Amino acid sequence: MTRLAFGVVTHPGLRVRVLDPARPRPGAAVAVGPEGLDPAPALAELRRLVAAGGEDAAGAGVDLGDGFRSARLAGAAGDRRDAVLAALRVLGPERAHLLGERAGVLVALFGPAATKPVGAAAATALAESRWDALTLASAASDILGPEQLQTLLSACSGNDGIVGRERASRLAVHLGQIFADVPHPRRPALLMDLLERVVAHHAAGARRAARLAMHGKVDREDELRELYRHHADEQLLRRLRMTVGETPSLADAARWTPGPTDWSVMLQAAVEDAMAATVLLRTSVAVADLGTEAALASMTAQLNAAAAKVKGPRKLSGLPPRPGPYVRDLARWPDRADLARQRLPRARDYGVVVLEGVEELLADIPERVHGDLRQWAGRDLSAWRAAVPLSQARSPRTWTQPVLCGGAEPLSARQDGTEVVGDLLWLADLADALAAAHGHDAAEIAHGPIVPHRDWDPEPAEPAPLVPRLESVALALAGAAQLVSLGGRVSRCRTWAELVDGLLAGTAVAEALTGVFPLPGELARLEGAQVPGTTVTVRWARDPRTPAEWAAYMGNCIAGPYYLEEASEGRSVLAALIDGDGQITANLEIKPERYGWRVGEIRARFNADPEAELERRVQAWVGRLPVPSVRLPERAPRPVKGPGRRPGRLFREAGEPLTALAERALADALPELSALVRGAPHEDAEAGLVALRRAGRDELERACGGALDAFGAAGLWALTGVRPMSVAIGGLEPALAARVAPLVRDEPMLGSLRKLARHEAIAQARTAELVAVRLRRALGDLAGAGDTRLARAMARRPGTGVLCALTMAVTSWGPSDGLEAVARPAAVEIPGYPASSLADEDGPWHHARPGALELGADLDAFWDRIAAHGLLAPAAWLGRGGWPVLWQRACDGEGGRAAVWQRR
Repeated sequence: MTRLAFGVVTHPGLRVRVLDPARPRPGAAVAVGPEGLDPAPALAELRRLVAAGGEDAAGAGVDLGDGFRSARLAGAAGDRRDAVLAALRVLGPERAHLLGERAGVLVALFGPAATKPVGAAAATALAESRWDALTLASAASDILGPEQLQTLLSACSGNDGIVGRERASRLAVHLGQIFADVPHPRRPALLMDLLERVVAHHAAGARRAARLAMHGKVDREDELRELYRHHADEQLLRRLRMTVGETPSLADAARWTPGPTDWSVMLQAAVEDAMAATVLLRTSVAVADLGTEAALASMTAQLNAAAAKVKGPRKLSGLPPRPGPYVRDLARWPDRADLARQRLPRARDYGVVVLEGVEELLADIPERVHGDLRQWAGRDLSAWRAAVPLSQARSPRTWTQPVLCGGAEPLSARQDGTEVVGDLLWLADLADALAAAHGHDAAEIAHGPIVPHRDWDPEPAEPAPLVPRLESVALALAGAAQLVSLGGRVSRCRTWAELVDGLLAGTAVAEALTGVFPLPGELARLEGAQVPGTTVTVRWARDPRTPAEWAAYMGNCIAGPYYLEEASEGRSVLAALIDGDGQITANLEIKPERYGWRVGEIRARFNADPEAELERRVQAWVGRLPVPSVRLPERAPRPVKGPGRRPGRLFREAGEPLTALAERALADALPELSALVRGAPHEDAEAGLVALRRAGRDELERACGGALDAFGAAGLWALTGVRPMSVAIGGLEPALAARVAPLVRDEPMLGSLRKLARHEAIAQARTAELVAVRLRRALGDLAGAGDTRLARAMARRPGTGVLCALTMAVTSWGPSDGLEAVARPAAVEIPGYPASSLADEDGPWHHARPGALELGADLDAFWDRIAAHGLLAPAAWLGRGGWPVLWQRACDGEGGRAAVWQRR
C-alpha cells in the first residue's frame, strides 16, 4: 500500500508510478493503475495534465485512460478542492466527466451539503470560466449555507481576477478564523461587502489606467511650454507697441512697464486659457471613463461655453500655443469622434503648461496696480458656472483663498456666495482636472497669500500598517485573519470596514506588536546585503510591526503568533527578500544552530513556494552566515514530573485582583485619558489609546504637538503623568506587586506576564501606561529637535515639573547651537524666584528626575555637563526676560491639570 495525498491509501493490486522517478518527493504527481499494464500512455497524459495545471491538478483523480488515475503522494499542500479546481481549469466543462461522478465533484468542491441548485450555479460558472466564483464559493462552503453559496456563485459574474492566487483551502482557513464569532445570518452580507470593495478597488485601478492611457505617447510638454511663452512674449510686445509706437527703441522698452489695462488684458487671456485647458482635460477624462461618443455628448455644454471665449483664426497649422483652438474644434467640428482621438492626447500637456504660466503671471502682479485691478478681479463668473460646474472636490462654502488684489472677503465668508474671478476657484478647477487625468479624485490644494499651492499628482498614501489590503479577496482575508490570530476580536458589525475597525481597535493586537526583536550584530551588519547568485537583498525584522506590514502585502503567515513569539524570544530571525523593484519576493525565517544558521521556512506570496533556484541559493547563503557570538535562548524543556509551580499560577494569583484594581484605575483616569486622545468621547478613549500605541515616532510627535497646542506644556505633562497600570499594581500586596511590576515596562512580556498583559482591563490599563511613556519620549525628541511648537508652549506658564525635566534632558545631551547657560559651571543654586537647588532632595529638580529619564535624559552625563557648562536651556524658551522670568512663569503655572480642563 502507498499513502497518497488527502488521506488516501492505495488498494491491493494497484501500483503507483511516479511521474519523475528520480525525485519521488512528498506531494509528487503519480499515476495509479492496475499492476501489469503499460503505464507509458497514462504517464504521458499525466505529464500533459501537470504541464497545464501544475501538480495540484494531479491530486483530483483525473481518468488517464486504461484504468489509470492521477494522484499525488502524501505530503501535498492544500486539500482535494484545490486539486479539483486546478483540474477543472485544464479539463473545462467538456472533459469534466474525467473527474468522476458529478455528485462526487460537487462534494469535493462544496462539501456534503451541496444541493442541485448549487451544482447548477457551479456548472454555469464553469461554462463561463468564472474561476473566481468557483474558488471563493468553494472556500466559503464551510461557513455559508447552500442558498448563500448559490447567491455567491451568481454574484461573482464577470469579476475574474479579484480573488487572487491563494488556494481555496487556505481561503477557507482564513474565512473560518474571521467568521467564527460572526452570527450566520450576517456572514453573507459581510462577504458580499468585501467582494464589492475589492471590485471597486479594481475598477478604480482600471479607471486610472484608462485615464493615463489618454495621454500622448510622445511627450510634447517642453515644446508646448516654449510655444506658450513665445505667444505671451508676443502679446506683451504688442501692448508695448500700442503704448509707445510700432518701432520702440531699446530705451523706450526699458522705461515701459505694463499699466493696469495691460495687466487686465493679460490676466483675462490667462483665465480663458485655464478655462479651456480645464474643459479639454475634463473631456479627456470623460472619454476614458465613458467612451468617445457618450463623453462628447455629456461634455457638449462645457465645450460650447469654453469655445465661446476663444478668439483668433479658426484654422491654425501645427500645434497651437493655447488650448482654445482645440476646444473650439471639439465643440463645432461635425465629426468630433475622429477629432477627439487627435486632440485629446495633448490635454495633459496643455493643462501643465497653462497652470504653470498662469501661476507665474499671478505671482508677478505688482502691488501698485492692485487697486486698479479690483474691478477686473470682481467679475461675476455665474454664467460660466452655469455651464461648467465646479469640481466635486470643491465647495464655495469652504474656499478661504484670499481674493486676488484684495478688496473683498474670501468666498466662504461672503453672504451671496457669488464666485468672482479673483476667488481663483477656476485655478483649482484646472488643478483638479489635471489630477483627475492622472487618476486621482482631486488635487491637494492649500490656500496661499497670492495663489493657492497645489499638487495635481500627489504621491499615493502609504497603506496603513495592519489594515487588510483590497488588492484581492485573498489578501484582504489574509490580513484580517492575521489580526484575529494576534488576538483581535470581531465585534458586532454589518460591513467589512466595521469588522476591520473592530479587529484593529482591540488592545490584544497592540500588545502583540509591542517591543523589539533581538538581532545579533553579525546579522545586523548584513542589512541590505545581496544574496549571492540572486538579485534579492535582505531586510531584517527588528520589531513585530515590520512582519505585520510585510504580511499585509504578502498574504502569508509571517506575522502569526508563533513567528512573533519565536523572534521576540530570540529563537529565530525573520527577514524579507527584496527584489530590484523594491518588492518583497519571499519571507524568510532562520534559526540558530550550534555551528551556524539554518532556514526554518521560506515562503513567497500567499504561502506559495519560492522559485527553486532562489530557495537553493538562499539555503546555501544562510548556511555560510557567521556563527552567533552570543548563544540565543532555546525553548526550555518541559519537566517530566516532580513538584514545582503549576503553569499559570501567577495569572491565577494576580489576575482577579489586578483586573479589579485596573478597572477602578481606568475609571478614575477616564477624563484624562479622553483628553489625551484629543477630545474623544469617553467610549472612544480606548480605541484612541490603541491607535496611539500602534503609532510610529512621527505620529507620536505630531500627537505631542497637537496636545501642546491644545493643553500647553503643563497640561500635557499632567496628562502623561496619569498611569493607571502603576496605580493598579500599587494596590496589590507588596510581594505580588513586585512580581507583576514588569507590566509597566515598554518591552515584550514573557511567560505568565504575557497572559496577564493581554487580559481585559489589565490590557487597557497597560496600553494607557505605555502611551503616556511613549508620548513623553516623543516630547523629549521634540525638545532635542528644537521644535517651535514646544518652544511656544514653554514660554506660556509651563509648570515646574515639565520645565525641570526637559531642562535636565537637554543639558544631559550636551551643549549645542541654540542652548544658553542659565547658571554658572558647577553651580547647583539656580537663579530665579522662588529659589531652587539641584542638590535639594525635596525640591522640584530632584522630583523631576524620573520624568527626565522618560524624556531620554542621561543623568550621569547631566552632572558632567553641569560641572563643565552649567545648567543649559534652549534660547527659544527664554524670551527677553531670560531664565528668571521663565522660572517665575513656570511656578505661576503649576495648576497644569486645572489648565487642561479650562482649555477643554
